[in-house]
Amino acid sequence: MSIVAITLSLLLIGGSACCDNEVAKEIFSPNATHRAVVFNRGCGATTGFNTEISILGSSEGLHGSGNLWVADDSGDSPSGSWGGPDVHLRWLSQDTLEVQFASGLRVFKQEGRVDGITAVYVQR
Repeated sequence: MSIVAITLSLLLIGGSACCDNEVAKEIFSPNATHRAVVFNRGCGATTGFNTEISILGSSEGLHGSGNLWVADDSGDSPSGSWGGPDVHLRWLSQDTLEVQFASGLRVFKQEGRVDGITAVYVQR
């Protein structure tokens, strides 16, 4: 078996085990049943900074990749304190979250609804 095949197999089987999430900020919904968590998911020295957002229950733990939004910087967009693209979050109601982000980002995931929470995206 070639080294490339072995490496790919290890990444597919357990590649996420070596990734860490660094929480940058979190805000609770107006009724405190959910929270939006902004974080950077680092998977080793060869990966760049990114910004991910997950919608979680108020006491639910953060695991894995962002379930709502994932992006990285492909230009000269403003960076957050964690090094990845900056985002601004605002709850419009108890079940609607506004996500503001700069144009020029590479957006890999942009869900419209997670766990009963609707996301409204505003590109600035």
